[in-house]
Amino acid sequence: MPAHALRAGHPPGTLAGARRSALGARRSRLGTHDARRTARGARRGAHGAGRTAQGSGRRAHGAGVGVRGSRRRARGSPP
Repeated sequence: MPAHALRAGHPPGTLAGARRSALGARRSRLGTHDARRTARGARRGAHGAGRTAQGSGRRAHGAGVGVRGSRRRARGSPP
């Protein structure tokens, strides 16, 4: 969710809302926002590692920055 949503209080359904409301808790568990499919999830490495893996980002499993750098260059955005 965008940072401004966090600053503007906590809408139910965001992770911050989960602490506050039953609806938020249910929504975040169900994963209305699938980390695997979002840019943010990709940066966290949600594709390469199990959620329970220690430090569940891809980077935690021995992949150097180079993996991401080259991937980005291929797409044409700055590394």
